[in-house]
Amino acid sequence: DAFGESNVGLLTGDSAINKDAPILIMTTEILRNMLYQ
Repeated sequence: DAFGESNVGLLTGDSAINKDAPILIMTTEILRNMLYQ
């Protein structure tokens, strides 16, 4: 629990968990799509 559950989110093509968190773990596809928007 170094960062806390509310501070970390997970984004994949199939699901988004805590997508408004300050720290996000995501696939490269999601990151690429975010950069091109």
